[in-house]
Amino acid sequence: MKTSTTYSEPMLSFLLFCSALGAWGLSGCSARIDGYVPMGGDTGGTAAVSNTGGASSLQNTSIGGNGSNTSVSNTGGASSLQNTSIGGNDSGGAPSLRNTSIGGNDSGGTSSLQNTSIGGNDSGGASSLQNTSIGGDGFNGTTSPTGSTVAPDPSSLSTGDSNQVSTGGYWYTYADHNPDGSQYHATISPTTNMFTALVPSKDIDPNHGNVLKIVGQVPSGLHWVSVSTQDPQTIDTYWQSSYPDSMIPDYPAAGIGFGFLSRNAPFDATGGGQWVGIAFDMKTTVDTPVVWVSMPTVYTDLPDPKMQDAFPKQCLYFTLNNTPVTGAQTCFAHYRMGIFANSSQATAFNTLATAFNTLAPVGEWKRYCVLYSTVAIPDYANGPTIEALKAHPFDPTQLLKVQWDMYQPPDGNDGSDPVPFEVSLDNVNLLTAAQAADTANNCDLEWIGAPPDTGDAG
Repeated sequence: MKTSTTYSEPMLSFLLFCSALGAWGLSGCSARIDGYVPMGGDTGGTAAVSNTGGASSLQNTSIGGNGSNTSVSNTGGASSLQNTSIGGNDSGGAPSLRNTSIGGNDSGGTSSLQNTSIGGNDSGGASSLQNTSIGGDGFNGTTSPTGSTVAPDPSSLSTGDSNQVSTGGYWYTYADHNPDGSQYHATISPTTNMFTALVPSKDIDPNHGNVLKIVGQVPSGLHWVSVSTQDPQTIDTYWQSSYPDSMIPDYPAAGIGFGFLSRNAPFDATGGGQWVGIAFDMKTTVDTPVVWVSMPTVYTDLPDPKMQDAFPKQCLYFTLNNTPVTGAQTCFAHYRMGIFANSSQATAFNTLATAFNTLAPVGEWKRYCVLYSTVAIPDYANGPTIEALKAHPFDPTQLLKVQWDMYQPPDGNDGSDPVPFEVSLDNVNLLTAAQAADTANNCDLEWIGAPPDTGDAG
């Protein structure tokens, strides 16, 4: 399946302007625009194209001046920009940007840009960029004979064929902010940023087809002596540029993840009480000690102003007065569950190895399940951090992202022995209790229905 291209808010607005005027020959209109999945620091990215609330945004839309029901149709697809006023005030008419394919193939019969706002903040309402084809293949879904959209099942988050998830967010990869060439900088490929989207790759197993794959290595961690004394060389200057008082240690880190919604807005990952966790297929192609599945919430993630993250700052970070020795840092201390190479690795993190949290042999696919009841505070958290997190227990109704964090070697060897990783993901789903009880999803039946954050996940 061909990969889809995702555009940033300003780029998408400009693309629509060029399309509406038929001005592809104008300067800039013919430029190639790459995908938008910002990285957002060591906890990942910000989704592209945000929903500015209410029902079906961009319906009967006016862009400057006077005018009425000016239609610009059939721009690379079905009924594009219908009843839209360009350079005028719209005075009614049929919904705009309905069943639209712009510069690409709508390969699912889906309504492109249905209920979508381009530019602005999330303020509730219909999902943004549902069933959209812009410069590529359409997101799966169906359209009724009247043109109304039947949204895809949001519980089927990703099939590996696109960088978008069914709830409206996007996949990204991330690494620490240490300089390239630093002994403490993790490497990852592919990388995503403001203009480069995560492109699926084809797996050798035809049963999986397109998957989301990352390759790289993570060096050993910062020395505690340097961290405890807040050595300037250990401080993450990226975050200091937005939070000047922050003294966040820039530990080596790399991984892959997705935000549930545009701009990482909070998402009720229980679906009002129906979902109890996630399941996914994963394959490791090199020996990997552990893969951590973490779940950032509004209380453990730090909003990135550069990426216009749509959640408030609630977490704590180290400062000159809140030091690593006596203080608390809940930022990036995401609740998580480990999937371990073997029993000795699980034991190293005070966890019992089971069929549910043990990696398949290298090169083999396996289904894994992470229930909200089995994630726990990371083992590295100090006492004050643990107490601060207990004041805001894990809440899956305020979930921002899901991440697959690669193993970080312990400190002490100056980065001389980086640990490689090569991980592929496919078929990510939210699970109901009944689905979790299905042995095909490999969930620990004892934990189905247990309260969130009651597990012992490392």
